[in-house]
Amino acid sequence: MCCDEVLFIGNSVTYFNDTPEIFKNIAASKGKNLSVTTHTPGGTGFVNHVDDASLYQKIRSKNYKYVIMQPGTAESAGHSYPVSVTAERGRKIRDSIRKYSPCSKIFLYEIPYGVPSANEYNTYFAFQQKIKDSITKMSNLMQVEMVPAGESARHYYNSSQDLALHGSYNDIHPGPKGSYLVAASMYSAIFQDHVFPSSFYNGLPQNTAKIFRILQILFFLIIRHNGTVTRFIFIRIL
Repeated sequence: MCCDEVLFIGNSVTYFNDTPEIFKNIAASKGKNLSVTTHTPGGTGFVNHVDDASLYQKIRSKNYKYVIMQPGTAESAGHSYPVSVTAERGRKIRDSIRKYSPCSKIFLYEIPYGVPSANEYNTYFAFQQKIKDSITKMSNLMQVEMVPAGESARHYYNSSQDLALHGSYNDIHPGPKGSYLVAASMYSAIFQDHVFPSSFYNGLPQNTAKIFRILQILFFLIIRHNGTVTRFIFIRIL
């Protein structure tokens, strides 16, 4: 069976621990055959991607079924540019994707923020809220759906403030468990399905991986109204 093409556009937050490959392997364990292409230069955002000829070459090169777009960290929070400006850049990229892959489903990736220190989880929660609000607005302006992976991380840290999802404090890049959770969130958002059961653990101890699958059983349905993302609902199906 021919595979479905997936394009990831982002930076090191997307490529860290090879999250696209984790996503691909989770999907394979659920019977979905995917091929992954990435455009994730470190330290970049939509401000860079919008004028990057190499990105447009990749967009033209394949017929993508799914595209995951990650704005830069500061763009995601609306700090470096107004959300409307970043969304306009995102729309230009989106329009190119739809020109060459007219049936593609495009998603914005809400990144999990880093935890500043052991005593600053409240700062983390506040900044994660800014990212969620900005990405929600951006997704509505761009008329695309969201991967609210940041909400999965927030849900975990609400119950366990143990830095399990990151390698160190004051680092936005996810650790191995964080990347697994992000990839599982991507799978749930894109395929509207929970990850459990799956045979792919990405090298994590089996009992640890199951913890994050249980979290994903509280998986999110993206509710849409007139083509726009309106809210997230977590559903318990234990």
